[in-house]
Amino acid sequence: MKKTLILFAATAIISSGCKDSKNEEQQEKQLFTEVMAIHDDLMGYESTLMENKKKLDSLAKNPTLKDSAEILDRNLTTADDAMGEWMHQFDPDYSGKPHDEAMKYLQQQKQEIQKVDTLTKKAVSESGRFISTHK
Repeated sequence: MKKTLILFAATAIISSGCKDSKNEEQQEKQLFTEVMAIHDDLMGYESTLMENKKKLDSLAKNPTLKDSAEILDRNLTTADDAMGEWMHQFDPDYSGKPHDEAMKYLQQQKQEIQKVDTLTKKAVSESGRFISTHK
Protein backbone atom coordinates (compact mmCIF):
# COMPACT_ATOMS: atom_id res chain seq x y z
CA MET A 1 0.00 0.00 0.00
CA LYS A 2 2.81 2.39 0.93
CA LYS A 3 4.66 1.61 -2.33
CA THR A 4 1.48 2.24 -4.32
CA LEU A 5 0.99 5.60 -2.62
CA ILE A 6 4.61 6.61 -3.32
CA LEU A 7 4.30 5.46 -6.94
CA PHE A 8 1.06 7.42 -7.33
CA ALA A 9 2.64 10.56 -5.84
CA ALA A 10 5.70 10.24 -8.09
CA THR A 11 3.50 9.78 -11.15
CA ALA A 12 1.44 12.84 -10.22
CA ILE A 13 4.57 14.97 -9.78
CA ILE A 14 6.09 13.83 -13.09
CA SER A 15 2.80 14.29 -14.90
CA SER A 16 2.41 17.77 -13.41
CA GLY A 17 5.90 18.68 -14.58
CA CYS A 18 5.10 17.54 -18.11
CA LYS A 19 1.93 19.65 -18.17
CA ASP A 20 3.88 22.71 -16.99
CA SER A 21 6.50 22.05 -19.65
CA LYS A 22 3.85 21.75 -22.39
CA ASN A 23 2.15 24.93 -21.17
CA GLU A 24 5.47 26.80 -21.17
CA GLU A 25 6.21 25.50 -24.66
CA GLN A 26 2.82 26.73 -25.86
CA GLN A 27 3.41 30.17 -24.33
CA GLU A 28 6.78 30.44 -26.07
CA LYS A 29 5.35 29.23 -29.37
CA GLN A 30 2.45 31.71 -29.15
CA LEU A 31 4.76 34.65 -28.47
CA PHE A 32 7.13 33.56 -31.26
CA THR A 33 4.14 33.37 -33.62
CA GLU A 34 3.13 36.92 -32.65
CA VAL A 35 6.65 38.21 -33.33
CA MET A 36 6.78 36.50 -36.71
CA ALA A 37 3.30 37.73 -37.68
CA ILE A 38 4.46 41.33 -37.21
CA HIS A 39 7.63 40.58 -39.19
CA ASP A 40 5.70 38.90 -42.00
CA ASP A 41 3.24 41.80 -42.22
CA LEU A 42 6.15 44.24 -42.43
CA MET A 43 7.75 42.32 -45.28
CA GLY A 44 4.67 43.19 -47.32
CA TYR A 45 5.67 46.86 -47.10
CA GLU A 46 9.12 46.29 -48.58
CA SER A 47 8.13 46.75 -52.23
CA THR A 48 6.06 49.87 -51.48
CA LEU A 49 8.96 51.28 -49.48
CA MET A 50 11.35 50.79 -52.40
CA GLU A 51 8.86 52.15 -54.94
CA ASN A 52 8.34 55.25 -52.80
CA LYS A 53 12.10 55.77 -52.57
CA LYS A 54 12.36 55.75 -56.38
CA LYS A 55 9.46 58.18 -56.75
CA LEU A 56 10.92 60.50 -54.11
CA ASP A 57 14.23 60.44 -55.93
CA SER A 58 12.47 61.70 -59.04
CA LEU A 59 10.52 64.32 -57.10
CA ALA A 60 13.72 65.54 -55.42
CA LYS A 61 14.87 66.82 -58.83
CA ASN A 62 12.29 69.57 -58.46
CA PRO A 63 14.03 72.28 -56.36
CA THR A 64 10.82 73.23 -54.54
CA LEU A 65 10.20 69.62 -53.45
CA LYS A 66 13.81 68.58 -52.88
CA ASP A 67 14.08 69.16 -49.11
CA SER A 68 10.81 67.42 -48.27
CA ALA A 69 11.50 64.54 -50.65
CA GLU A 70 14.96 64.00 -49.15
CA ILE A 71 13.61 63.98 -45.58
CA LEU A 72 10.94 61.43 -46.51
CA ASP A 73 13.54 59.36 -48.36
CA ARG A 74 15.75 59.33 -45.24
CA ASN A 75 12.77 58.20 -43.16
CA LEU A 76 12.22 55.29 -45.55
CA THR A 77 15.93 54.41 -45.40
CA THR A 78 15.86 54.53 -41.60
CA ALA A 79 12.85 52.20 -41.53
CA ASP A 80 14.45 49.80 -44.01
CA ASP A 81 17.71 49.81 -42.04
CA ALA A 82 15.83 49.17 -38.78
CA MET A 83 14.18 46.12 -40.33
CA GLY A 84 17.51 44.82 -41.59
CA GLU A 85 19.15 45.33 -38.20
CA TRP A 86 16.29 43.59 -36.40
CA MET A 87 16.43 40.63 -38.78
CA HIS A 88 20.21 40.40 -38.41
CA GLN A 89 20.13 40.28 -34.60
CA PHE A 90 16.97 38.14 -34.21
CA ASP A 91 17.69 34.57 -33.15
CA PRO A 92 14.68 32.33 -33.79
CA ASP A 93 16.29 29.45 -31.86
CA TYR A 94 15.43 30.07 -28.23
CA SER A 95 14.99 26.35 -27.51
CA GLY A 96 18.01 26.00 -25.22
CA LYS A 97 16.94 28.84 -22.94
CA PRO A 98 14.98 28.41 -19.71
CA HIS A 99 11.30 29.36 -20.06
CA ASP A 100 11.59 32.69 -18.23
CA GLU A 101 14.59 33.71 -20.31
CA ALA A 102 12.92 32.64 -23.57
CA MET A 103 9.76 34.58 -22.72
CA LYS A 104 11.77 37.67 -21.79
CA TYR A 105 13.76 37.44 -25.04
CA LEU A 106 10.66 36.97 -27.19
CA GLN A 107 8.83 39.81 -25.41
CA GLN A 108 11.81 42.12 -26.06
CA GLN A 109 11.85 41.05 -29.70
CA LYS A 110 8.13 41.72 -29.99
CA GLN A 111 8.65 45.23 -28.63
CA GLU A 112 11.54 45.83 -31.03
CA ILE A 113 9.68 44.60 -34.11
CA GLN A 114 6.64 46.68 -33.07
CA LYS A 115 8.89 49.76 -33.09
CA VAL A 116 10.12 48.83 -36.57
CA ASP A 117 6.50 48.28 -37.61
CA THR A 118 5.47 51.75 -36.43
CA LEU A 119 8.50 53.37 -38.04
CA THR A 120 7.96 51.60 -41.36
CA LYS A 121 4.23 52.19 -41.63
CA LYS A 122 4.63 55.86 -40.73
CA ALA A 123 7.42 56.37 -43.29
CA VAL A 124 5.50 54.56 -46.05
CA SER A 125 2.28 56.43 -45.26
CA GLU A 126 3.88 59.89 -45.11
CA SER A 127 5.90 59.34 -48.27
CA GLY A 128 2.86 57.94 -50.07
CA ARG A 129 0.79 61.01 -49.20
CA PHE A 130 3.57 63.32 -50.38
CA ILE A 131 3.97 61.40 -53.63
CA SER A 132 0.24 61.36 -54.35
CA THR A 133 -0.05 65.13 -53.86
CA HIS A 134 2.99 65.92 -56.05
CA LYS A 135 2.54 63.62 -59.05
